[in-house]
Amino acid sequence: MMRPALPFASVLVLALLLSPMTHAATKVLGPGENADVGSRSVRVPAGVVAGNIDTGSGSVLLEAGAGTGNIDTGSGGVELAAGASAGNIDTGSGGVRLGNDSSAGRIDTGSGGVRMGDGVRTADIDTGSGGVRGGERVQIAGGVDTGSGSVKLGRGSEVSGKIDTGSGSIQLSGTRV
Repeated sequence: MMRPALPFASVLVLALLLSPMTHAATKVLGPGENADVGSRSVRVPAGVVAGNIDTGSGSVLLEAGAGTGNIDTGSGGVELAAGASAGNIDTGSGGVRLGNDSSAGRIDTGSGGVRMGDGVRTADIDTGSGGVRGGERVQIAGGVDTGSGSVKLGRGSEVSGKIDTGSGSIQLSGTRV
């Protein structure tokens, strides 16, 4: 008696289709946990302080009040929610978004832009060609070098080093350099 091959083939196709999804799933970090995940994305839940993160090309999200060591994404973007903190951030080409009252060490994006909410604190920012935009009361403990990107910072912001945009514009509203 011959059995139809359809059920086995259907199961095989389904398994093959679902297998990339398991690799693409976001890695959620626990307290003190490091991540070296290649192309997967990483999420640090609210209030959790994790270790260093290296994603290769995956993105990184730190929820409100979360913390982490250094972040290296290669080409993935990085987002810190309100009150989150990170060590140095190196994205290669991904953009960086820092929520209100968040903090980070040195930021190097290669070509990605940096967007900062009110009350953000960082060290040097080097974007290569990406622009830098900040809200009010942004504190940059170092300089800003964008290559060709523009820089715009809100009222009450401070930059302790120099601002070098190459060919980009600079717009400072009540900012001390």
